Amino acid sequence: SEQDAPPALEEERRVFYVACTRARRRLVLLGKLPKRPGPTNLLFPLVSKGVATPQFAEDVLKQAADAGVGRFADRLESSELDAVRASHKWEILAGARQHIRLRAALTLDEADSTKAGRAERARIADRLAQLADRLACIAAIERGIDLPDGLDDDTRAFAQSLLDQIAQTQSAGSGQVLRAPNPPLRLSYTSINEYQRCPRCYYVKYVLNVPERVGPALKLGTAVHEALRRFYERWRDADAEGQPTPGLAELLALGRDAFESMHDYDEPIDREEQAQALAQLKTLFEQLHDERSHPVEIERKVEFDYVHAGHTHRLTAKLDRVDQTDAGFRIIDYKTGRATKKLLEPSAKDLQLGIYAIALQHLFNQEALAGTAEFWLLSEGAVGKLNLADIDYEAVHATIRETIDGILNASFERKDSTCSESCLILDAVSR
Repeated sequence: SEQDAPPALEEERRVFYVACTRARRRLVLLGKLPKRPGPTNLLFPLVSKGVATPQFAEDVLKQAADAGVGRFADRLESSELDAVRASHKWEILAGARQHIRLRAALTLDEADSTKAGRAERARIADRLAQLADRLACIAAIERGIDLPDGLDDDTRAFAQSLLDQIAQTQSAGSGQVLRAPNPPLRLSYTSINEYQRCPRCYYVKYVLNVPERVGPALKLGTAVHEALRRFYERWRDADAEGQPTPGLAELLALGRDAFESMHDYDEPIDREEQAQALAQLKTLFEQLHDERSHPVEIERKVEFDYVHAGHTHRLTAKLDRVDQTDAGFRIIDYKTGRATKKLLEPSAKDLQLGIYAIALQHLFNQEALAGTAEFWLLSEGAVGKLNLADIDYEAVHATIRETIDGILNASFERKDSTCSESCLILDAVSR
């Protein structure tokens, strides 16, 4: 009866553990591990008992690469995911290369036997030569050049089958394995940009929520942003009260504190990275800081509704700083990385500045805002500026709508030219 049915949580726990036992070879769970145990954190009992081991994606990739002759595996076994049509030229060729290398390894194992006579060794040599020809075909297809000369009919047929698979996947989308998240979506400039750069990397980061290590560049950027937040908050308060405003010495002190706070108590501090962070703060103060600045928003998180495809999605923009100027508003985004032409000369279709300008419209409930949106490039003390009136808002909205449509349609193909390789974890765990 309904009264005797187990609670929903108990049923969920039962289904989860039963599903875990169905793994034939290994079980891989992709996602973000919660910070603390709880009744809904079903993975914690497995972790606490040593049954499951939390790892970062790059650790899994390294282990897969070190495991054997294949790109991502060390045995000639297949999973159900291997039977799913590959959605991308790279996947097709990687899978074929992996299979051939595994076959070659097994063939060599046959030779590593006292029972292998002359005739058997000759057969093994012929087989290895054919496998080598097939690898050469894969390399040629990968580079877009002619196939090698002297191929036998079977090898030519093998190469043609790869070309046919690639042609089919280029005319048809993927999405058979990767599921679309349920609408409405929560998006930001960062997630939209990630989808535009590589839809499959977006899937790994924002649907599966697979965490990444905090690298030196991210620590430096976070420390600089935190120091500037505290500095300009003090600046704004002192200016409003008619008190002396903080100077360079205080900014550098805030920078040292912020950088050290980014490290655990037993983690060594990279003094070169710290010096770089302080140098960028010094550059900002000496070359970009204006004593007449009137910051009205500092590290302001703006959330607003975005209606598209029959759903009211939620967009978030985090504005580093917004100043009130004689010409209107000045949106400032700090950049601690390399000063590229794209940042120095932002186009009217710049996605980040466009989304930030739209967020400002929602924040002040004004559609037509005067002023500028700027990238402050702290490594060089340069500014990339775009007038708010010159932003191609329709192009920015078109990119947002395209991203929403792609996500809801489960269009998560890899984009080679701008892929960050975060999505390689999917290949590593499915082989």
